[in-house]
Amino acid sequence: SRSTFAAITNAGPAEDALVSGIGRTLGQWRFEGVRGDGRADLKVTDATFSLGISGGVILANVTLGADGSTDRASCSVAGNTITCAAIPESVGTVSGGTRIWTLRGDITVPSTSQSAGLQISLSPAGSVSSAGALTWTDGTTSFSWVPFDELQLRGTFYRF
Repeated sequence: SRSTFAAITNAGPAEDALVSGIGRTLGQWRFEGVRGDGRADLKVTDATFSLGISGGVILANVTLGADGSTDRASCSVAGNTITCAAIPESVGTVSGGTRIWTLRGDITVPSTSQSAGLQISLSPAGSVSSAGALTWTDGTTSFSWVPFDELQLRGTFYRF
């Protein structure tokens, strides 16, 4: 490809406290990209996050943003999946260098919950023959997988 990702990793702490609230950080990921030439793109167009929740935690109003942009992409939550489709260029473009994505949303932890938890991952990574969580383009070709270990693609584990 004309561009590629050098790394995608958790940009937040490994673990943190799970707190109810509006617009809370659900996870952060650091994207490191390399463009093959000055006219190549490196842009994520769609992302599907795997949602791990326990203890009755409820998520709503999930949005995706990136450093250097005030734009937010609206995302939908269904079952154990968060889908961010048609991500705007201002959020999805990595180009050369590093970009940090932040997923935010409203968290409700039931007052009766004894052991609530939340962890979001950019998985599956996918492969040449099976689609993964990210759809991205180098400006010429669209790809639906990244060559990384799925452990790297996990976000912060939030625990109540």
